[in-house]
Amino acid sequence: MNPFSSQPPRIAISACYQELDTFLGHTPMYTIARWYVDSVRWAGGIPHLVVPQAVSEGIEVGLGAALPLDRFDAYTDAAVEHILAPFDGLLLTGGDDIDPAHYGHDRDQATKENDVERDIFELALTKHAVASGLPILAICRGLQILNVALGGSLYQHVPDAIPTAADHDRVDIPFEVAHPVSIAPGSQLEMILGEHQMVNSIHHQAVATLGVGLAAVAWQPESGLIEGIEMPGHTFCVGVQWHPEMLARPGNDYEKLFESFVEAARQHSQAVLVH
Repeated sequence: MNPFSSQPPRIAISACYQELDTFLGHTPMYTIARWYVDSVRWAGGIPHLVVPQAVSEGIEVGLGAALPLDRFDAYTDAAVEHILAPFDGLLLTGGDDIDPAHYGHDRDQATKENDVERDIFELALTKHAVASGLPILAICRGLQILNVALGGSLYQHVPDAIPTAADHDRVDIPFEVAHPVSIAPGSQLEMILGEHQMVNSIHHQAVATLGVGLAAVAWQPESGLIEGIEMPGHTFCVGVQWHPEMLARPGNDYEKLFESFVEAARQHSQAVLVH
């Protein structure tokens, strides 16, 4: 039983590791963009940052660190259950490329550096959240984590894989819409956003093959590139390749996605309390 079920839903938000220059000098930090936090708060949730646990003692961690494949299962089911127990929803955020070893591919030269600990941690969280029915909203890298966690694969560089796709790595206009998406009628995403939406775009990787149990529900019309996925039958398991948190404001279409997610987390919390 979740002891916090009478309160606003508590949302676990995955953080990224960065090494930043601060008044203390070069400082290792776990960070999260405020846009995610604000979007959850506006929707009525309580945001909580979650970070990788110390499962790799004695092994160098951080960006570009090399972790042996036999450490990919470092998180036990019991450990992940304990980490997620206080929370009513999981928000998987954007960030670095995922190590292609996790989906059985060799590294392409276009694949950028990986946060090894974060990959392992988020894959473990996602598998448990899916299995336990915890509501999930997965954004950009988060969508890719969701797909890989369930056995799917990625295009390591969209321009090479789908030359007809428009430029999707529009870091020059992160707060502006870059292209349209078409959303499948009757899907959970369509019920939230409608059949057509304009979105921003800050990615160079994308879903290639779908993970088990996932359905593609949004595409860029011109190329057919998958822009949204969800898990039919799950209370709320939705991934989008764009960044709604950068466009969200109270009451607008982009915030509706967070409102639906937080409401699903609220209902999940109440269901846990009843049982």
